[in-house]
Amino acid sequence: RDTAIARASDDFYPRENASHTVHVVNVVYNTLFLGEVVHPDWDMFQSEHPAASLHAAARAVGGCAVYTSDRPEIHNFDLLRKLVFPDG
Repeated sequence: RDTAIARASDDFYPRENASHTVHVVNVVYNTLFLGEVVHPDWDMFQSEHPAASLHAAARAVGGCAVYTSDRPEIHNFDLLRKLVFPDG
């Protein structure tokens, strides 16, 4: 069976501190509607960002794929490990 994927959010804006809660709220509401016909894409986040825990927690319960836009060699593996099963 094929599954359509659709973007459910605006871009992740790492330099705009006020955008993070709005981003998560918007993507949750959009997922409620879009999730009936597509698999929602919640966009990427940076695991070392000050708001990374918010983004990670939202994606953990959001039923979406998890993507990061981390720079090479800059990752918060403690946070990322919480998003996967122990066997990967």
